[in-house]
Amino acid sequence: MIRNSLTDVFFTKDDVENLHEGVLRVLSEVGVKIENDEALEIFKQHGARVEDGTVYIGEALLNKALETVPANFELQGFDRTVQVGLDHDPVVIPTNGTPLVLNFDGSYSDTNTDDLVNFYKLIDTSDVMQVTSEIAVDVPGLDKTKDSLLAQTALLMKYSHKPIYNILGATIHNYKKGSVAQGVRENIQFAKKYYGYDDKYVIYSGTCVISPLGVGWEAMDHFMGFIKENQPISITACSMTNLTAPGSLYGSVVEDAAAILSIVVLSQLMNPGLPVLYTSLSSMSDMRYVQLCMGAPEFALITLGHIALANFYKIPVRVGGALGDAFKTDYQAGVESFVGLMAPMLSQAAMIPHGCGTMGSFNLTSYEKFIMDEETIRYLMRLRRGFEVSDKRKEKALKDITKVGPRGNFLGGRTPKEYREDNYLASEVFNRKGCKENTREEQGDIRDRAKKVYDARMEAYELPDTTLEQKKLLNTELPEQYKFDL
Repeated sequence: MIRNSLTDVFFTKDDVENLHEGVLRVLSEVGVKIENDEALEIFKQHGARVEDGTVYIGEALLNKALETVPANFELQGFDRTVQVGLDHDPVVIPTNGTPLVLNFDGSYSDTNTDDLVNFYKLIDTSDVMQVTSEIAVDVPGLDKTKDSLLAQTALLMKYSHKPIYNILGATIHNYKKGSVAQGVRENIQFAKKYYGYDDKYVIYSGTCVISPLGVGWEAMDHFMGFIKENQPISITACSMTNLTAPGSLYGSVVEDAAAILSIVVLSQLMNPGLPVLYTSLSSMSDMRYVQLCMGAPEFALITLGHIALANFYKIPVRVGGALGDAFKTDYQAGVESFVGLMAPMLSQAAMIPHGCGTMGSFNLTSYEKFIMDEETIRYLMRLRRGFEVSDKRKEKALKDITKVGPRGNFLGGRTPKEYREDNYLASEVFNRKGCKENTREEQGDIRDRAKKVYDARMEAYELPDTTLEQKKLLNTELPEQYKFDL
């Protein structure tokens, strides 16, 4: 756990308790609209007041549910696991759901299946990404005459060694042979069969509550399916100040938290001990343009407010990311990414969504920004680690300073161990060779360097070593051009 979180800088203990008091009042006095009869009945059975589809949750019921939320859990991938939770560093996951791609040549295009595969390879070869996820949901190249839900999941599995995040699960658009609830469960069962585990967390997913204070029927089918199949859920709020949330940041955080916690409570009433992730991607809206602004400083402030509350409730929190409003990989994009990543990276967050590549207020993914964002994450990981202040470090440093004395220098002999431990030597993405005449042309533009990294990663990528049975299973759902040759 990070020793001095940014949340401690922005929020006192009294501030967090004030936020909590607001959440309690909204849950007990205003309530949350839940569009699912089975869920409403479960709330009733456990003593919650339910009127006209609105659930009112008291402090006692909330506290009872919070007691069983696990602080940590493990996600199972093809050949590795990832630890997620309050006692671990943030797990970074990639962008997801963007309909457009910014290509290396500067052109924009609809995200297609080739883009999915390219990004899956980038994610799989990334040293900062620990989980993979669907880059886009409804893409050209998937056969529209059949359900695309399992095809998307099969693609994700084929190209990933890492645990997977299934962004939206089943919808009325990608699953037509039954109800959304059936589609959710079939998709999870497909993942369990592929991995060969029925008792592990092999796929996690999330969807958004409706702001203000509602959970729609489709989202409820999604949540119910994951709860019943015993797989982790991410409960996401994505509100806009002064539009779908109050004008104040306090109001935004409190309203979002109440809606999120309603599903946290339901999950624990139905399946005590099920891992849940408290997720916010809410931000301010610029009323001059009626536009959600994901690169604004208020996004980071709202994120920090939710981290403080989730830590107070002892729920793993999934927030922030390299988000922004820019639609070119320029200075604006870099600043926005850093601001969005800094809040969770320098706090106690369990997971960071949209870790690399997202632009244009959720509408755009960039290949080159993906690679640049990875380097930003490495910088922030280094900041998060701090530096060692110990008697051992003190004595060694003072000994060296005494030996060299005034006007001397420390260059000589082998590079000391403490130098190697304390300093991050940046990758070739960022230029640290100085603006010297003989390096300016050699280094080129950061976009050129990003393209070189991309090409090397594509060349180095190797498919997971799946069994014949796994290949056969994936082939039942993979788009024709991506099937295994058997």
